[in-house]
Amino acid sequence: MDEDIATYLGPKGYSIKKEHITIQEQELIRKELTVKAFVPKTSLSKPEPFPIYRESPNKIYVPRFYGMDTYGEPDAIKISDGEDIDVNFEGELRDFQKPIVEKYIECAKTKGGGLLEIHCGGGKTVQSLKIISELKKKTLVIVHKEFLLQQWTERIHQFLPTAKVGRIQGDVIDIEGKDIVIGMLQSISMKKYPASLFQNFGLTILDECFPYKTHIHTDKGLIKIGSLYEKWINKEQLPKILSFNQKTKNFEYKKMTHSWRKEREYLIKIKMSKRVINCTPEHKILTINGYIEANKLKEGDLIVSKYDRNNIENIILPAINSDQLQNYGLLKVSSISYFKNNGANRYKKPYVYDIEVEDNHNFVIGSESLKDNPQYIDGPVVSNCHHMAAAVFSNALFKIVTKYMLGLSATMDRKDKLSFVFKMFIGDVVYKKEREGDDVVVVKGINYEVNDDKFEKVDKMYNGQTNYSGMIKKLCEFEKRSDFILKVLDDSLKEKPEQQFIVLAHNKSILKYLHDSIQERGLHTVGYYIGGMKQTDLKISETKKIIIATYAMAEEALDIKTLTSLLMATPKTDVRQAVGRILRKKKSNALIFDIIDMHGLFQRQWKKRCTWYRKQKYTVLLANNEMYNKNMWTTLSTNGQILKHKAVPDQCAKLLQGVCLIK
Repeated sequence: MDEDIATYLGPKGYSIKKEHITIQEQELIRKELTVKAFVPKTSLSKPEPFPIYRESPNKIYVPRFYGMDTYGEPDAIKISDGEDIDVNFEGELRDFQKPIVEKYIECAKTKGGGLLEIHCGGGKTVQSLKIISELKKKTLVIVHKEFLLQQWTERIHQFLPTAKVGRIQGDVIDIEGKDIVIGMLQSISMKKYPASLFQNFGLTILDECFPYKTHIHTDKGLIKIGSLYEKWINKEQLPKILSFNQKTKNFEYKKMTHSWRKEREYLIKIKMSKRVINCTPEHKILTINGYIEANKLKEGDLIVSKYDRNNIENIILPAINSDQLQNYGLLKVSSISYFKNNGANRYKKPYVYDIEVEDNHNFVIGSESLKDNPQYIDGPVVSNCHHMAAAVFSNALFKIVTKYMLGLSATMDRKDKLSFVFKMFIGDVVYKKEREGDDVVVVKGINYEVNDDKFEKVDKMYNGQTNYSGMIKKLCEFEKRSDFILKVLDDSLKEKPEQQFIVLAHNKSILKYLHDSIQERGLHTVGYYIGGMKQTDLKISETKKIIIATYAMAEEALDIKTLTSLLMATPKTDVRQAVGRILRKKKSNALIFDIIDMHGLFQRQWKKRCTWYRKQKYTVLLANNEMYNKNMWTTLSTNGQILKHKAVPDQCAKLLQGVCLIK
């Protein structure tokens, strides 16, 4: 009898009837399943907690594997097994991949799913396709970037040539008669699709709004958000949207990837420092304490805002950045009120609109002036509700519960400390495969030293913390340093012309300088590999001797098997993903140039990288720019072993300060 069932696995996850658990247990579930991302103290964003459970008057819905770990196997299963498909795998797995596939299939059939944590270049996609061919269930593959959708499509055609491939993206729902469907995470998370849309899948693989007249800053000037929606619906060419990168603290133009419209009768008016915005009460506004819903703002709250230098008097606390396109400051909320939405233009219905912005997932409002002043390039930063990956992810997986779940990752060490959220939905790590130490990798660390007071100075933010993004910007703008990097690239390729380099950095400014300089000086063939490029252009870049890319792209399953060498033009603590991009071949012979800057924070990052290099048993060499020019290197370690030098040469005394040598 259904009345006797306390728990069941259904289309909303592990479902618990409240009548079978105490009030205290319900409160404990709410507490345990309200989570918050970790951010460094220096971050401008202070993330809000979010729930990874859902609730109705009679039931609580929790992530599948949390429910099973806490309450045991459900009393009933109310999801389908999924449609059977007939696809055959054409190809051969490598020897180390076979036990991984076997282990997952065994775990899937006994527990329902799990995660595969496999190093970069380990063939996660190919192994997933082999798993599909073994389980023979209609499969939904969820990705979060357009180029990953293209990459999966290519691999499916290569290894499962008879498979019919569909897509879920925005209003495109192509699933009928398809064996494998690739869905965009943002669409599945944010759009309202019929619940029946996902009921025939048997395997899942995982690799607020404003009124019409609200102006949005774009690379074509101020455009009404309602007009952006109409352009989206009519498939017209879309402008790029001005948005705020919370990591670099820079404003940048990003691609608009989706738009929505719905009805809301009442809106909220926020007045602040000579500016006004109107939005839905639940829309999130970026404040000094992170994203806060508009209806939870209070008088005196400080909102992060883009400002124009001609209109700086509105900003009560400007940031340090001096470049106009990177100016941000704080607007003080002076009053909050509600009003009725009477529609706009030809629309009599109380419509409100929202847009989705690539990568940064926020946009800048061109706020109204309280006087008859013109619009400036300024305004508050607001969320498009996709800013927290784990929140988006959990929202999607409450809609998709299939018989089998498979998660893919090169590393489960997430910077936001929310790895456990993914495990609650997908299952624990079934198999962890680190790269075997049979690669020959040489790391050449170059301490970049220069006598320049302005360059040597460590910039601070208004709160006394090191201005990390400002320091990265300083490295990128120091032309002598960039020219030295060009020399290193040119020297290395002249010595070994068969190499193919990938050059990585945080900021596009230095990438543009390097790309254009290589091209103008005719040094070597060069191509970009950055977000927003068409797949055909990315393919062309893959053939170049030097590929110029952002770290963000290198961490998003970039797959170029011909890469042999890496140069990191700006420093980064965790370089596992970056290094993995040049180790796609078995028993690779790889070269890494690691530029080490003289500032304390960058020296500390080098120490951490150096420790990791040793653990991988790489050979680590060290020089400064003067020693580099003389081709004089100090060997720090070989095969992971530290070399004990009897004495440090005089010319190395300054060089070796702060580097990772075991005493």
